[in-house]
Amino acid sequence: MVVFLILLGVAFFVGGYVGVRYVVTSTEPKPIPEVETSEADQAAAKQRWDDFTAGPRPAPVETPTPPPDGTTTTTTEVVPTPTPSTNRIELNRG
Repeated sequence: MVVFLILLGVAFFVGGYVGVRYVVTSTEPKPIPEVETSEADQAAAKQRWDDFTAGPRPAPVETPTPPPDGTTTTTTEVVPTPTPSTNRIELNRG
């Protein structure tokens, strides 16, 4: 049984070496395909890249305007207050 496992290991090693050496690798490099783009495509890609590197633009802030008659509106709704949370689960021994 031990001899069989040793022969099997040698066969895998030799087969892997031969496969990588002669089947997977090549003696000649593959040619790199040439890509031609127009000036308009290049300018559009550069503009998109510049927009990306500039980062997000802040959204415009809307300010509430009071009603034209000068009255103010009040609501009786309670404004929810955020509860402080560390956003984690604590496990207590007990």
